[in-house]
Amino acid sequence: GCSNIEIWSSSSLVTALICPLIGPHDCILVGHSDGSLTLITLTAGGLTTDTLMHVGRQDVFVSCLAWEDQEKDMAIGFSDGVVRVCSPHSDGHSITLQAQQ
Repeated sequence: GCSNIEIWSSSSLVTALICPLIGPHDCILVGHSDGSLTLITLTAGGLTTDTLMHVGRQDVFVSCLAWEDQEKDMAIGFSDGVVRVCSPHSDGHSITLQAQQ
């Protein structure tokens, strides 16, 4: 019902969404105007949300997302031309590239 929406709502505007096609759960990666990212996962046990602190950036918005497989890296594009390629897991690696100058 509508109460689930309140669990993951943010005061920051949604600027990008993606649903990986491959993986054990239904999930949505949400990029926000404050540079944060939220992973919303639907399992048999219900809806869970996680703010992915290791991938977000401050003072820029998330402009695009690419993520096909839940077990592989995702790419996050930010409004200042920076691209971060990283694992969805906090213990994973991260590469940050300046895509435009």
